[in-house]
Amino acid sequence: MKIKSIRGSIKYNGTVYEEGDIFEIEDTDFSQLQENIEIVEDNLEDEQTYSNDEVMDIELDEVDLNSFNISTLKKIAKEKDIKLSDKMTKQEIINAIESNGK
Repeated sequence: MKIKSIRGSIKYNGTVYEEGDIFEIEDTDFSQLQENIEIVEDNLEDEQTYSNDEVMDIELDEVDLNSFNISTLKKIAKEKDIKLSDKMTKQEIINAIESNGK
């Protein structure tokens, strides 16, 4: 997946990437870096996109929010009246949706 460093520099596979740099990582390394990055291009094939009507019908307790792409997560948040900042990572959006749903 392609990511962008958003919080300082990151050393990955022997290369130091400065804040704002875009580079490729293995999907398996995402969890280690997620606090300092933003996904630019996600090559996970199991992610789905949904229309606004489909988003309204999603029961948050019955789905894995990690399976959605960022644009769908933003649609879910908007439909659920959850305020998001522009620079939130995918995990931060998921956390906001989950905490609002409780």
